[in-house]
Amino acid sequence: MGDELTAATYRKETWPRRRNPLPASMLYGTSPRRRKEEASASPALSAGSVVGSPVFAAASGGFWDGDTASSGDEITLSMQIKQQQRTIGELTRQLEERERELARHMRAADELRASADVARRQAQASRHAAAQREQQVRWHEEQLLAHSEEARQAAAAHQAALRVADRRHQAAVDRLLAEVARAEDESKGLAVRIEELARRLDRARAMEEQSSSANEQLERQVLDARQAAAHAAHASAELAACLAERSAYIDRLERQARVLLPPASPCPQPAVATPAAPGLRAAGSAGSLHAEIAKASQQQQQQRQQMQTACVLAPLQPLSRMPPYRDLPSSVHEPRGPEGLLVWLAVCVHMVWALYLRLCLHPLAVFAGAAIGAALRVLASRPWLRPLLLYLAPSTASYESKSRQRTSQYAS
Repeated sequence: MGDELTAATYRKETWPRRRNPLPASMLYGTSPRRRKEEASASPALSAGSVVGSPVFAAASGGFWDGDTASSGDEITLSMQIKQQQRTIGELTRQLEERERELARHMRAADELRASADVARRQAQASRHAAAQREQQVRWHEEQLLAHSEEARQAAAAHQAALRVADRRHQAAVDRLLAEVARAEDESKGLAVRIEELARRLDRARAMEEQSSSANEQLERQVLDARQAAAHAAHASAELAACLAERSAYIDRLERQARVLLPPASPCPQPAVATPAAPGLRAAGSAGSLHAEIAKASQQQQQQRQQMQTACVLAPLQPLSRMPPYRDLPSSVHEPRGPEGLLVWLAVCVHMVWALYLRLCLHPLAVFAGAAIGAALRVLASRPWLRPLLLYLAPSTASYESKSRQRTSQYAS
């Protein structure tokens, strides 16, 4: 009965086998058969057993005593064992709770240790960061000192550069003022030169007006000469007609004299002894008339040749160089054809063109040359223009010399 109860008790799965804090005994961890054999061998619990130990008795809390254990009452013993098992389970739960608390405390300690390590590492990192910040602050201070020193040196260099630039600016201003003064002097000289050129231009205009009046007078003389030449041509034509009629009359008289006079004798008589007959005197007068007619025709041919030569040479020379009417040859009075009118028209056009050139274009060209020369003299102070001025100097000098020569010619 007792063995079956004990076996039933030990067959329960709720028996804590692994978490039992008590040492192993013959009642625990053995099979029922062996426990039975041991119980039969020693019916009472040995003094060294777990149940009879003072530790077990103290832990049982009064539910387990030596008398009950020695009495051999299995029911009471099983009840006490169950009670003890419950107590052991409670103690086991308390122990587990304490272990859990201990584990929790250990975890808390580990967490605290980890947090302490983290705090220590953070403190080390903060100290390292503080050291780095201090180094950075020191480096920045050094850089600030270096920058301040560089700024001071740059300010000193800037002040020196400002002083140098001020001196250069003042020198440039002085040089520009000197150039302006020189340009003003040159402009004054140019103004004087322009006034002189204006006076020369006025004189040239007055001379041109005089020459134009002289040309007009010469044109009037030429017109008078043309009219006189026309009258002379008409008179010469009338004279030629009269001479032709007279020569015909003389020829008729000669024929009548030949018919009336006898043939000449072979022995000539002295002219003084025999007076001439009226027929011979008429013949001698007829011969003189023939000579006069031949001489007049020869002179007329010469005058015509001179007139043709003058008409050919007239367009080749300007009107100012032509001789006056009183110096013209007598051939001018001869009649002219259509080519003479064209020649005189060309002469008039040439005269008007020469007058236009001398009155308008030439003074402007002289003034432009003087202005260009003055501008070149003003620009001669520029160093980068000197090669160009040296290249243009010969042509400018030749142009100025030609302008002076023309001005002197006009003034003369």
